[in-house]
Amino acid sequence: KGNYMAGINYLYKAADVAGKNDIHDTDELANFYCNLGGELLSVGENDKAWQYLNKAQLFAVKTKDTNVQARILADMAGVYYQKNILDSALPLFLQSLDISKSSGNIDAQKTTLENIGKLYIKQKQPERGIEYLNKALDINTKSATDDIMIYYDLGNAYYQMKNYKKAEDILLTVAKLAERSGVKSHLTDAYLILAGVYAETGRYKQAYEQQRAYSILYDSVLNEASAQQFSQEETKYQAAEKDKEIARKQLLLAQQESKL
Repeated sequence: KGNYMAGINYLYKAADVAGKNDIHDTDELANFYCNLGGELLSVGENDKAWQYLNKAQLFAVKTKDTNVQARILADMAGVYYQKNILDSALPLFLQSLDISKSSGNIDAQKTTLENIGKLYIKQKQPERGIEYLNKALDINTKSATDDIMIYYDLGNAYYQMKNYKKAEDILLTVAKLAERSGVKSHLTDAYLILAGVYAETGRYKQAYEQQRAYSILYDSVLNEASAQQFSQEETKYQAAEKDKEIARKQLLLAQQESKL
């Protein structure tokens, strides 16, 4: 994380210099600040992410790049979501969804519908969450295996509603898809809620088995994560280095334009 944050710190400096130069390419600036805000959001730097997403929005409104506009609004919603300010996140997600629909960006629509569904579930409004998650599933941009998280959220929603039969059916499907694809994180999620389903319906032996499977797999995931940490950090560092190179080129362009 240290190297990754060092790369982001470089982008901070690039952003400050870019802001002090008279750059006329608003599309580039909107993308630059949007990417920086998104990177910060992904590492939990919510306040800093918001700062640069606001800058991105100022440039985005001057452009016709609706995809960038939708991304900025979705990431701003993500900041509120991570801070658990859900009432503020929802209108931004909805604005992002409207823009994605107008531009025909199907992938962005699917992702935003899924995020709205998650938000409603987090607000303990599972019926509304199910409505949006089903809309996300109706958009066939990915395979069923890639939709595992949406199915998991659906199972969680039905569990909240105490519709244990529906929750069980969906979560068993999630478990099969996760086992087939090797996505262990989704498998642990499914095991944990299935344990709750079985406990609530008096099937205590199965509840114990699911809880035990969850514990074993969770420990396995933690051990693998520890073993892979160095490799992951190196990958992040390489990604940050690429961003630094892009920022360096943008700085050169800014300096050249300021001399004209």
